[in-house]
Amino acid sequence: MNSIYVKLTGHHYEHDVYELIKSFEPEISVNFVEEESDYRCKNFIESILDKGNKKVKTIFYTSKNNFKEYVNYYDEIEGYQKISNFEYKLIKKNLYTALSDAFRKKSEWGTLTGIRPVKLCRQLDKDGFNESEIKNLLVNLFEISEKNSDLLLEIKENQDSYLKNYEEGFSLYINIPFCPSKCLYCSFPTVLSSRYLDRIDDYLALLKEEIIHSKNIFKDKKIKSVYIGGGTPTTLNKDQLKDLIKTIYSVYPRESIMEFTVEAGRPDTIDLEKLSVLHDLKIDRISINPQSMNELTLEKALRRHSPSDVVEKFKLARQIGFNTINMDLIIGLEGDTFDSFKNTLNEIKKLSPDNLTIHNLAFKKGSKIKRTKEDEKRVNEIRKMFNYSLEFTKENGYLPYYLYRQKNMLGSFENIGYSKVFKQCYYNIISMEDKESIIGCGMAAMSKVYFKDEDRIERVSNFRSLEEYMTRFNEVIKKKEELFEI
Repeated sequence: MNSIYVKLTGHHYEHDVYELIKSFEPEISVNFVEEESDYRCKNFIESILDKGNKKVKTIFYTSKNNFKEYVNYYDEIEGYQKISNFEYKLIKKNLYTALSDAFRKKSEWGTLTGIRPVKLCRQLDKDGFNESEIKNLLVNLFEISEKNSDLLLEIKENQDSYLKNYEEGFSLYINIPFCPSKCLYCSFPTVLSSRYLDRIDDYLALLKEEIIHSKNIFKDKKIKSVYIGGGTPTTLNKDQLKDLIKTIYSVYPRESIMEFTVEAGRPDTIDLEKLSVLHDLKIDRISINPQSMNELTLEKALRRHSPSDVVEKFKLARQIGFNTINMDLIIGLEGDTFDSFKNTLNEIKKLSPDNLTIHNLAFKKGSKIKRTKEDEKRVNEIRKMFNYSLEFTKENGYLPYYLYRQKNMLGSFENIGYSKVFKQCYYNIISMEDKESIIGCGMAAMSKVYFKDEDRIERVSNFRSLEEYMTRFNEVIKKKEELFEI
């Protein structure tokens, strides 16, 4: 099926219908039409909302005279009157059933196409449903598998200890866009440090100015967390790191910050001096990210380090005194097999990081990696890896505490952040669940304003190119002032 024609009757959820169809077949051409007469032939869908009779219907034509109807009535879903935007959700359920028949496959995430599924559990909780009722709706309205429904509820419960007594504040995100090289799978807006050595200090000067300016934004709220990400923050030398962090402390004293994270990330950028600076300046959490402990996989992904480098730098960080270290892994990289992934987890077990984040490979526009037919043949093996990771984390004392999905993921799985007990990253929770305002500083950094009474977020992004950020810096400040004046 190369193309499909769609007519919407009684509703205008074009974007959501488009995304749902694409979740079944990413390469298919989706064409919306106003009149069906010219298109009521092979692969024509009409999605109908009939408010008067409280029902939704999907008609799927496989030829001019051959079609199948799918009908759902409102009252088939218990408690539908309480569900926010219920008609939209029933339209997607109805269409999902038709698409499942047409494509002869289902997704463990059912009708969900958004990136933050845990937010759905929170909304149903807010709508007045208890845990068992939420589970029933996840399975029967949203078509989510039992396994994933249980996973979402477990994550929500693990987050609640952080959010239930939440005192409104804000967090600070700082972006260091420099990297020593571009990994094959990376889609972040980054720049090679080797090409911009003469610009790094100039960038840092503007970044520090932006951080100092941020103190005027939330005078009546407490800072909760600081997160320095990238890019690779440890591309900076020890003096640059020290100066940057001391600038932050000049605006937000260390004792006022509940949690401070720095992504060390690439083992090839870490040394004793940099780790010592971070520890001496009381950084709570760092990341040392192998992505894989398979030598061949690292080479194909253009990572400039070996598994032994990961072990060496991790042990060095422990010796210096870091007691909260995260490690990232990616399932689906070229050269990785089920057996090599099992070996990766066995090596990770020996190190026993406090946080473990397991990602599903995504094919993003900004990356060098492209989806091939061979990748699709690996989906069953990828599923085995994911199922094994669920068993591994449970057996080794890790709790899932945040989850997000991305478009164009291999096998349409998910990214899950795990932690040992009491080792959750506060920043990861509030950023994933959109539960706090965040001031973003630096190239491509995103700022968010959280409107608690309305439970919504408004965003503004800094320029995504280094040149624009540095030459149009006054606009960066102005855009942020306009956002936070709301």
